[in-house]
Amino acid sequence: MNDLLADILSAYDFDPMQAASGEQCLAMLAEQPPDAILLDLMLPGMSGIEVCKKLKGSRATRTIPILILTALDSHPDRRNAYEAGADDYVTKPFAPDALVARLRACLEQTPPSPDG
Repeated sequence: MNDLLADILSAYDFDPMQAASGEQCLAMLAEQPPDAILLDLMLPGMSGIEVCKKLKGSRATRTIPILILTALDSHPDRRNAYEAGADDYVTKPFAPDALVARLRACLEQTPPSPDG
């Protein structure tokens, strides 16, 4: 799924970075913060909810939009994601053009970063 998403985003002129786990995502962000994050809830090790909370709780990353992309479609899953700070929530399966439209909407609503 990670490679498929990278291919889809590349086709829409995004420059995706990929992480295989929550820990790897956090390590990558320390080096190069992205414009937005597509985050699954079901990750090896640290859950997507935990990653989202850490990112939204940090001054350095709290303004980065997080779009949850997951197979989990229950009301509690959605509520937990939004309570953790997610900006949007999309379930699998998804239409690539709809996903990109939601991602662009998240990017347009992003407030300026605290540093500039």
